[in-house]
Amino acid sequence: ANKNAAVASLQQAVVAAESYAANGSATPGTYTGMTVALLKAQDAGLSPNISTDGITASTYCLAYTPSGGSSATYWVTGPGGGTPTSTKPTGVGAPAAQDPNATMACT
Repeated sequence: ANKNAAVASLQQAVVAAESYAANGSATPGTYTGMTVALLKAQDAGLSPNISTDGITASTYCLAYTPSGGSSATYWVTGPGGGTPTSTKPTGVGAPAAQDPNATMACT
């Protein structure tokens, strides 16, 4: 059940990230300055379990951490997302549970 929630939430967040780059970024066509709050401006229904970091003009990292801890965290990197995975991308730290502004070092 957690995997399904994670995959669905991350796919939704990827759509919001791509929408941000196309429509919300101060530098159109980039992810520069993207935060969870700005993703929620693109999609108000975004899961509160999403966090983001490792933002550059051309890349991002998103994580889904279920309530109660980070042992079942799923990640996806972009652009474009790809398949969410429970295997940490290289160099990624664990996000703080329930902190939408958690630093994950996704670079």
